[in-house]
Amino acid sequence: MKKFFSTALLLTAVLFFTGCPVAVGISSVSQKEISLNFTTSIGPSVNELISSVSGQKTTVLFDTATIESSLKNYGFKNISVTNKAVADTQILNISGTIDVSKLDFVSVNKSGSKLKLTIILSPSTLKSFAAKQEQTVRDYIDLLAAPSLSSDKMSKDEYIEFIESVYGEPVAEELTSGIIEIKAAGKTRSLKIIELLTLEDTKEFVFEI
Repeated sequence: MKKFFSTALLLTAVLFFTGCPVAVGISSVSQKEISLNFTTSIGPSVNELISSVSGQKTTVLFDTATIESSLKNYGFKNISVTNKAVADTQILNISGTIDVSKLDFVSVNKSGSKLKLTIILSPSTLKSFAAKQEQTVRDYIDLLAAPSLSSDKMSKDEYIEFIESVYGEPVAEELTSGIIEIKAAGKTRSLKIIELLTLEDTKEFVFEI
């Protein structure tokens, strides 16, 4: 098993298993490109879980050079990746610019004199993301058994009970408290991670820029 996870697996892990908010900031938008800032942290319970699954015990969970290289291969440019440990928490910061056409969950359209930015989260966009990853990453995603990524339907409570039975109560608690915050044009939209994992319908976050 690799010591460090690929970018997609890292983002999957931190998006789906974190007790701290995941902040996605959109700093600039055009009809062709979008600049993103991504910040998150992983607490001790999830850090221990990932170390256990990977078979590696390390105090540096994120390999910034590998993440930067992976992002570049995906199509990002103007990339910055930093990682630091504060006590027993790993904090990851990523920024970069990418062509809008490479992101299935983003659309940018002209709306009068402004641009209309839409973030589209749905089972189909999540499954599309998962399908594009390498097999190792897909295997890790399968470990989540997230209803929004499979044909199985579960309520939030049922899924939390499942995670608790498989990964333990501390991880289930961090999962329950996790929130994704999307910020653009001075506005913030938020979504609980448990809602993302059990998503059945389409959720759209619209910003006028």
